[in-house]
Amino acid sequence: MHYDVIVAGAGPAGSIAATALARKKYSVLLLEKKEHPRHKSCGGGISARLSPFLDPDFKSIIENEITTVQIRYRKKKASFSSKNPFAYLVRRCVFDSYLSRRAAEAGAEVCEATPLKSWDKTKTGVFVESRRGKDTAKYLIAADGANSQIARTLYPEWEKHRAPSLEEAFQPSPKMDSKSILLELSVPKGYGWMFPKMQEAAVGIGIFRGKPGEVRNVYRDFLNQNKMAGYTSKPCGAVLPLFKKNNPPLNKGPVLLTGDAAALIDPFFGEGIYYGVRSGQLAAEAIDASLSYQKPIEGYQKEIATRFYPEFIAASEIANWVYLFPGLFLEIALHYPRLIQWYIQVFQGEMGYDEFWKRCKKRAFQKFNPFTRFFEASSRS
Repeated sequence: MHYDVIVAGAGPAGSIAATALARKKYSVLLLEKKEHPRHKSCGGGISARLSPFLDPDFKSIIENEITTVQIRYRKKKASFSSKNPFAYLVRRCVFDSYLSRRAAEAGAEVCEATPLKSWDKTKTGVFVESRRGKDTAKYLIAADGANSQIARTLYPEWEKHRAPSLEEAFQPSPKMDSKSILLELSVPKGYGWMFPKMQEAAVGIGIFRGKPGEVRNVYRDFLNQNKMAGYTSKPCGAVLPLFKKNNPPLNKGPVLLTGDAAALIDPFFGEGIYYGVRSGQLAAEAIDASLSYQKPIEGYQKEIATRFYPEFIAASEIANWVYLFPGLFLEIALHYPRLIQWYIQVFQGEMGYDEFWKRCKKRAFQKFNPFTRFFEASSRS
């Protein structure tokens, strides 16, 4: 069959894009290689800034609203709170199923357990081959994850920065505060996390800088530090394709890359859901503008670069510093808690990473610049 748009992958980016386009009355085919609900190795943390971009009933599947973050390095720990939630916790199997249903309700044709076998460009768009046979479309949205077949075909030389992670679900401890998440900086060049939900707690690690070594040993050490080693089952591994400055153009002809397939993951915290959803929406907007108003599809790349790349570049600089000097970072956070409050505002959508980083550097310059201290002393005399 022929469609206006074929979307490969029914994760957040793909389902959101399919929903947006179907609501505009375009014919949309959404292919998903597995069947919902399906497991996805992910902590399930969603920054509060995403809420305005989702349907209001999205909050019905939230398991916890987070108002406190605990940051720990070895024996030191700091706790920071906000009056309003800065993050929500969901189970990815529930969240992804919810988004896929929204796409179907909007009018998209959703085909689960239907992996993409092959695809190619045509004179008028693309064709794809899957278990259901061959289909054609004017546009193809790649939302097929970190190991995207479509991205590999478009850019075979693209070397993504793949950060390894391990994660599993535990029964939450009675001592665990349901409104608080833990970030453990003792994990070398990354962090460990504990995200408490209603029936389980997501526990895991991610390594964001350098060569990770034996990830399972790092994970085992993290569990030992938190007295959880005796409860471990079999953690699930995943790779997080972090943004790098050398990302290629995310649209090429009739093909648009979104979410993990486009390496749109925050290089500091590893957040991907927000950027997956937003890139899916921006891809849908670009296709709508092209089909309805003959605007160039290259506007998608411009929107992504303008909205996200300055954020990612700032986040990468922060990661370089924090993961190299985690102890110093915690000391600074203890002495200047306003810095963490600013970071919480990033997750609440009140400022971006670039503004946060500018404030941090300005504060550091004011603190350590000898001329600043001289003028402050002069003004007091």
